[in-house]
Amino acid sequence: MQFTSTFFALFATVAFTVAQPPAPGALNFDTLYDNPKGTLGSTACSADVGILKGHTTFGSIPNFPHIAGSFLIEGFNSTRCGACYELLYNRADGKQVVIPFTIINTAPAPSFVSSLQGVTDLTGLNRDQFPGDAVISFKEVPSIDCGF
Repeated sequence: MQFTSTFFALFATVAFTVAQPPAPGALNFDTLYDNPKGTLGSTACSADVGILKGHTTFGSIPNFPHIAGSFLIEGFNSTRCGACYELLYNRADGKQVVIPFTIINTAPAPSFVSSLQGVTDLTGLNRDQFPGDAVISFKEVPSIDCGF
């Protein structure tokens, strides 16, 4: 009986996560997140717990360089550390690009701050073309989408 209730609770969580509509946000970059040897010890998600347990560097995160700080992480050891969010960007050519990012640090609301490579992969813009804050949409997705 416990298996059945656990299964339905998990199914409801996944169904809710997938069903939620994207929310508006902003994206910027910090080249700090481009360093594969950068340590999680320098972030709000440094407690070595939850889904990030055993990951000590940015490069050890399965979907590096698609990592980001986010306003969704309230502070040290947030329960959202390691959560996976799809970031959606509408490029000038009309193409919508969607990439899952693992959140590992705090950022000002309503922003995500990623590696320069992550921003380039999502927007198609290089450092010189980047406008400052890119308008994005985001939604939480299952951690498997980020390689966990």
